[in-house]
Amino acid sequence: MSNAQDHHLSGMKFIEGGTFTLNRNLMTSIEENIDTTYLYYSNVKRTTPSNFYLSNHEVTNSEYWEFIKWVQDSVTRKYLFEGSTWDKKALWGYYVDYKTYNVDTLGRYFILNWDTPLNYYSYSNYPILKPIINSNYGNFSQFNENFIDEDRLAYCYEFPDTELESGAYSLVDVFPNTTWPESFQYGFYDNSENYFKSKIYQSYPVVGISYLQAKAYCHWRSKQFKNNYEALSSEQKKYFSINSYFRLPTETEWERGARGDLDLSQYPWGGPYIRNAAGCFLANFKPLRGRYFEDGGFHTVKVYSYNPNAFGLYCMAGNVAEWCSTTFDESMYEFGHDMSGEYDYQAQDGDPAVKKRKVIRGGSWKDIGYYLMNSTRTYEYQDTAKSYIGFRNVMTHLGRGGKDIDQENGEEIQSDIQLK
Repeated sequence: MSNAQDHHLSGMKFIEGGTFTLNRNLMTSIEENIDTTYLYYSNVKRTTPSNFYLSNHEVTNSEYWEFIKWVQDSVTRKYLFEGSTWDKKALWGYYVDYKTYNVDTLGRYFILNWDTPLNYYSYSNYPILKPIINSNYGNFSQFNENFIDEDRLAYCYEFPDTELESGAYSLVDVFPNTTWPESFQYGFYDNSENYFKSKIYQSYPVVGISYLQAKAYCHWRSKQFKNNYEALSSEQKKYFSINSYFRLPTETEWERGARGDLDLSQYPWGGPYIRNAAGCFLANFKPLRGRYFEDGGFHTVKVYSYNPNAFGLYCMAGNVAEWCSTTFDESMYEFGHDMSGEYDYQAQDGDPAVKKRKVIRGGSWKDIGYYLMNSTRTYEYQDTAKSYIGFRNVMTHLGRGGKDIDQENGEEIQSDIQLK
């Protein structure tokens, strides 16, 4: 079962854990470091991640729109509950005596009722929803449109979902940053807002997503998986429990997946070249000093473009750089554990900027070839959103695992290592 077939598990590829050397490639020996920028970013380190599942593609605009529409429905139901008369409140929710994410103006907690069909055009609902309605909704049939004004679309969560009793949670605006000119001054980018809303781009990677928004998406996707867990087959339940959850990959997991079990490779396809034998580029990046169309795309391309690596993962180099859960620190490889090392500092608003740096990997459509290398690490600030950064999801594998994943849950015990 290398591929899970449930909607929210679709595309998750099994990645076998194993020992490899971070930042090592054909240009270095195990004793050598390669640090082209001389910024102490890329010391080699031997590490061993456990088994996990990694999405074979970057999260698309279409997939992120599912999240947007769920948040939109949630916000709408909340406004209808708070604005309805007492005899109509039960249509949209009910009060409870324990903490929830929904609190009215008097401090009372309530649960939303998702059973009542939601009609955005209902005459009786319009007076309540009028202050939050997007005035452009329904004007362009070829676009995905948010019925609720995008500034009202916020998702409340904590991750993992264990700290609600203490009152610790995050409220995150979920709508992407569609103003690409902020990333590239003195350039003409008339298509930036259309990129997220137009159905033409539904199979392209979502961009303009901050680290915090990517984390919120992981939390929402985990909730949908949990709510639909009973629909999984008995075979799938061997590998995923109801408490399994989606998250962002650690830097170690990301590089393990990108290498495709080729420990010395410079690029996900093996390397050391960025072209194949026919002279075609193997990723979407900034080739030949800015001749962007030479690799087949001007900015981003569809998430299943180019050939996958040995693990079946697409666009692990180029297209969009990808958020990792790891907090960026120049000395991480010095103090990080050799068993799936990770450093995840949960920076708050008042923390200095240096503590808000999160690792991004893989390079993007606007980067030169150096950033496509498996060994290249860089960072961006967790509260920023760029037109060249996206993400993909990971989920921990349950069980010992191995190359023959179907031999699990004890059936393989006779082939386990035995002392002679």
